[in-house]
Amino acid sequence: MKSPAFAGLVLALAAPAFAQSSSAPSEPAASPGMSQDAPAPAAAPAASDPASIIKAEFPVYDKDANGSLNKMEMATWLKALKTASPDAKPMAAADETKWIDTSFKDADADKSASVSVAELTSYLTKGS
Repeated sequence: MKSPAFAGLVLALAAPAFAQSSSAPSEPAASPGMSQDAPAPAAAPAASDPASIIKAEFPVYDKDANGSLNKMEMATWLKALKTASPDAKPMAAADETKWIDTSFKDADADKSASVSVAELTSYLTKGS
Protein backbone atom coordinates (compact mmCIF):
# COMPACT_ATOMS: atom_id res chain seq x y z
CA MET A 1 0.00 0.00 0.00
CA LYS A 2 1.34 3.40 -0.96
CA SER A 3 1.78 6.03 1.70
CA PRO A 4 0.24 9.46 0.92
CA ALA A 5 3.66 11.00 1.48
CA PHE A 6 5.43 8.71 -1.01
CA ALA A 7 6.25 11.58 -3.40
CA GLY A 8 7.77 13.46 -0.48
CA LEU A 9 9.82 10.37 0.34
CA VAL A 10 11.12 10.30 -3.23
CA LEU A 11 12.16 13.96 -2.90
CA ALA A 12 13.69 13.51 0.53
CA LEU A 13 15.67 10.44 -0.41
CA ALA A 14 16.92 11.89 -3.67
CA ALA A 15 18.05 15.17 -2.09
CA PRO A 16 21.57 13.92 -1.23
CA ALA A 17 22.07 13.03 -4.90
CA PHE A 18 21.47 16.65 -5.90
CA ALA A 19 24.44 17.80 -3.85
CA GLN A 20 26.81 15.66 -5.92
CA SER A 21 28.80 17.36 -8.64
CA SER A 22 27.91 16.80 -12.28
CA SER A 23 31.20 14.96 -12.73
CA ALA A 24 30.01 12.05 -10.59
CA PRO A 25 30.69 8.59 -12.05
CA SER A 26 27.95 7.10 -14.21
CA GLU A 27 27.57 4.14 -11.80
CA PRO A 28 27.18 5.79 -8.40
CA ALA A 29 28.49 3.92 -5.38
CA ALA A 30 26.04 2.64 -2.80
CA SER A 31 25.59 4.98 0.13
CA PRO A 32 26.39 3.80 3.67
CA GLY A 33 23.74 1.47 5.01
CA MET A 34 22.33 0.72 1.56
CA SER A 35 22.30 -2.83 0.32
CA GLN A 36 25.00 -3.64 -2.22
CA ASP A 37 22.23 -5.09 -4.42
CA ALA A 38 20.31 -1.81 -4.58
CA PRO A 39 21.62 0.81 -7.00
CA ALA A 40 22.44 4.19 -5.54
CA PRO A 41 20.15 7.03 -6.63
CA ALA A 42 21.33 9.04 -9.63
CA ALA A 43 21.68 12.82 -9.58
CA ALA A 44 18.64 14.71 -10.84
CA PRO A 45 18.22 18.31 -12.00
CA ALA A 46 15.41 19.73 -9.84
CA ALA A 47 15.13 18.79 -6.16
CA SER A 48 11.59 20.14 -5.86
CA ASP A 49 10.11 18.34 -8.87
CA PRO A 50 9.21 14.67 -8.31
CA ALA A 51 8.75 14.09 -12.06
CA SER A 52 12.32 15.23 -12.72
CA ILE A 53 13.67 13.03 -9.96
CA ILE A 54 11.79 9.98 -11.20
CA LYS A 55 12.88 10.60 -14.81
CA ALA A 56 16.52 11.06 -13.77
CA GLU A 57 16.62 7.96 -11.55
CA PHE A 58 14.55 5.67 -13.79
CA PRO A 59 17.52 4.49 -15.93
CA VAL A 60 19.40 3.40 -12.79
CA TYR A 61 16.70 0.83 -12.07
CA ASP A 62 15.73 -0.01 -15.68
CA LYS A 63 18.51 -2.60 -15.90
CA ASP A 64 17.49 -3.95 -19.32
CA ALA A 65 17.15 -0.36 -20.66
CA ASN A 66 13.83 -1.08 -22.32
CA GLY A 67 12.13 2.07 -21.04
CA SER A 68 9.98 0.35 -18.43
CA LEU A 69 10.36 -1.42 -15.10
CA ASN A 70 9.41 -5.03 -14.61
CA LYS A 71 8.32 -6.11 -11.12
CA MET A 72 11.86 -7.05 -10.06
CA GLU A 73 13.31 -3.70 -11.21
CA MET A 74 10.55 -1.76 -9.44
CA ALA A 75 11.02 -3.89 -6.31
CA THR A 76 14.70 -2.94 -6.26
CA TRP A 77 13.76 0.76 -6.45
CA LEU A 78 11.07 0.48 -3.76
CA LYS A 79 13.44 -1.39 -1.43
CA ALA A 80 16.15 1.25 -1.99
CA LEU A 81 13.69 4.03 -1.14
CA LYS A 82 12.55 2.19 1.96
CA THR A 83 16.09 1.37 3.07
CA ALA A 84 17.17 4.99 2.69
CA SER A 85 14.21 6.31 4.67
CA PRO A 86 15.31 7.39 8.14
CA ASP A 87 12.01 6.31 9.72
CA ALA A 88 11.56 3.03 7.83
CA LYS A 89 10.44 0.14 9.97
CA PRO A 90 11.44 -3.46 9.20
CA MET A 91 8.83 -5.53 7.37
CA ALA A 92 8.25 -9.24 7.49
CA ALA A 93 9.14 -10.87 4.18
CA ALA A 94 5.49 -11.67 3.42
CA ASP A 95 4.46 -8.07 4.12
CA GLU A 96 7.24 -6.72 1.93
CA THR A 97 6.21 -9.04 -0.91
CA LYS A 98 2.59 -7.93 -0.57
CA TRP A 99 3.66 -4.26 -0.52
CA ILE A 100 5.75 -4.68 -3.67
CA ASP A 101 3.03 -6.67 -5.48
CA THR A 102 0.36 -4.10 -4.60
CA SER A 103 2.60 -1.16 -5.52
CA PHE A 104 3.49 -2.71 -8.88
CA LYS A 105 -0.14 -3.56 -9.66
CA ASP A 106 -1.29 -0.04 -8.74
CA ALA A 107 1.49 1.65 -10.71
CA ASP A 108 0.92 -0.50 -13.83
CA ALA A 109 -2.07 1.55 -15.02
CA ASP A 110 -2.25 -0.05 -18.48
CA LYS A 111 -1.80 -3.58 -17.05
CA SER A 112 1.11 -4.30 -19.42
CA ALA A 113 3.17 -6.07 -16.74
CA SER A 114 5.65 -3.18 -16.82
CA VAL A 115 5.74 0.36 -15.44
CA SER A 116 6.73 3.31 -17.63
CA VAL A 117 8.19 6.60 -16.43
CA ALA A 118 4.77 8.22 -16.90
CA GLU A 119 2.99 5.48 -14.94
CA LEU A 120 5.53 5.62 -12.11
CA THR A 121 5.35 9.42 -11.98
CA SER A 122 1.55 9.32 -11.86
CA TYR A 123 1.61 6.62 -9.16
CA LEU A 124 4.20 8.31 -6.95
CA THR A 125 2.73 11.81 -7.23
CA LYS A 126 -0.97 10.90 -6.97
CA GLY A 127 -2.51 12.87 -4.14
CA SER A 128 0.49 15.12 -3.62
